[in-house]
Amino acid sequence: MFRVTEEAMRAYVEEAFGSWDADLQRQRSVESFDPATYRLIVIDDVRAGILVVEDRPSDVFLAKIFLLPAFQRQGVGSVLIRRLIARATAERKPLRLRVLRVNTAARRLYSRLGFTLTHSTADHDYLEHRPNAL
Repeated sequence: MFRVTEEAMRAYVEEAFGSWDADLQRQRSVESFDPATYRLIVIDDVRAGILVVEDRPSDVFLAKIFLLPAFQRQGVGSVLIRRLIARATAERKPLRLRVLRVNTAARRLYSRLGFTLTHSTADHDYLEHRPNAL
């Protein structure tokens, strides 16, 4: 879990916050781990990343979608997010997430998939996919 987080997010964390504190990041990974929400992404029997989805009363929250570099920009994220959009739509809930503002590739992906900006902080954009039926 921590290795995937580091390989997928270290450059963005360093750009956004100036440094990567491995001890702090490891502690956050351990504290946030909930086996009910974490899923390992496996492609052709190879561990490719992690997906963390929280089912909340008012929405479905995509807390993490971290792919190892070898699996990025291959369409994997798009497939997984489209499945979550379909699930949230079936549940008549918006799909929400937050993304580091410096992660322009992820922000472009979310835009292509129909997410809209709800608000921003200095470091993060908060997005949602709200099907027309809601």
